[in-house]
Amino acid sequence: MVQGQSQIAGQKKEDREIWFTYHALALRATREAIDQDSAVKAKVREEKSDKEDLTCVQNSRPPYFSKSLVAIVMCVFIIEYRINQVAEGYINGDGKKKKFKNRGLYKRWSSIMEVLGKTPEPDFLQSICRIRKWITIRNKIAHGDYAKILKLQISPEEVLSCFDDITRAIFALNTTLGDYGTKKENQENCKRMLLRQR
Repeated sequence: MVQGQSQIAGQKKEDREIWFTYHALALRATREAIDQDSAVKAKVREEKSDKEDLTCVQNSRPPYFSKSLVAIVMCVFIIEYRINQVAEGYINGDGKKKKFKNRGLYKRWSSIMEVLGKTPEPDFLQSICRIRKWITIRNKIAHGDYAKILKLQISPEEVLSCFDDITRAIFALNTTLGDYGTKKENQENCKRMLLRQR
């Protein structure tokens, strides 16, 4: 192990596993980004020979776990982007927009119809209940709540549910807003986007 890695990674086994998972993900993502631009030069570090890289990979959770973490974070980014775009397009006044955007993500989703003075569709209300779980998990990932992350048993099956839940939420929001097609069109488009095989 590289000097100092054990202190940085934490004292508990679960803390170290998450630390090394995050570190390995960051190293791989950085390499993949660098590989996209031949003008960017970086030191070549091989996982098989670089002691620090090897430690991260050997001590991290399995790849399905780390890739599932990334997928959940990206799915929640999608719904955060969407609700912020709704705020930009529908909420009048910079002060009101700023106040709305300063709310937590779940609060933005659960209060948007009240803020806009609209009656939410039942599908929209159900979707809010589903996305709460994914917002909570994303927050645990982002804020390093290691013990709780490991207890969640995050898996590709969970990621599939996450993607479909956020997809349903977006199309239910579109239906309730009324400016993005009819309810039937939104339901058909949503069905095409869902990943779970029925």
